[in-house]
Amino acid sequence: MSDDNTPLRYDIKSDPGDCLIFYQETFENEEDNRSDAHLEIKRLESVVAEFGFKSNRIKKFKDLSDEEIQVKLEKWTEEDHTNDSCVLIAVFTHGTEESLRTYNTQYKPRLLWEKIAKYKGMEGKPKIFIIQACRGDVVDSGKGEVYGEKGGVVVYQDLYPAEPNMLVIHSSTLYSRSVRRLLMECMCEARTQCQGMEIIRELALANRIMSRKEEGVHVNDYSERGEEEKLLKQCIEVYSTLTKELYLTSPQEFSS
Repeated sequence: MSDDNTPLRYDIKSDPGDCLIFYQETFENEEDNRSDAHLEIKRLESVVAEFGFKSNRIKKFKDLSDEEIQVKLEKWTEEDHTNDSCVLIAVFTHGTEESLRTYNTQYKPRLLWEKIAKYKGMEGKPKIFIIQACRGDVVDSGKGEVYGEKGGVVVYQDLYPAEPNMLVIHSSTLYSRSVRRLLMECMCEARTQCQGMEIIRELALANRIMSRKEEGVHVNDYSERGEEEKLLKQCIEVYSTLTKELYLTSPQEFSS
């Protein structure tokens, strides 16, 4: 039990706030292009609509450089969001264990939250980050077989925010490969099964759904066989410094 008068859940309004989506379709190496990124965005829009975010407050930014992403976030903090309940920032790109990629550069995930965390207009309110990107090259078959190698030393503060009221949702665990569509697909499935559930419990259900899926991916085992298709088991990683329960509710639920 709390020994003060602080509410145990965040006060989320029927119009919770902005959803900023940064997605990368093209890369310097054309083989890395993500031509189906629009399908991921469509699934995300379905998820955030169920979370109550209004379509006119979903802002999409395609193929920005790291400097341009930083400028967009700075401009957002210059606006008045004191009446908003929360903010959601999503990123769809390629990545490594330490960074996210733009066309021909890389940036640390902390770029996404370091300015948002200091913005006084959202003090004490939840800041949600959804990151769809690989976090290394390790492929776990789920059957005791692991392909790929872990990377170098990872600086904790580059990967996770230390500030309170943050929720970071990664499409895979550290060092692991990520199938693009799975995160949004599983979050959509979870939302249909658990309307009105607290977000951490909802993500646990999404993780359970994901754990039952297997995807074929191509990996190079560096033997005479070369590249082969292996089964990949994927797991969502959730990092939270939330200080209250967070319920994201669709407009229909508000009106019921």
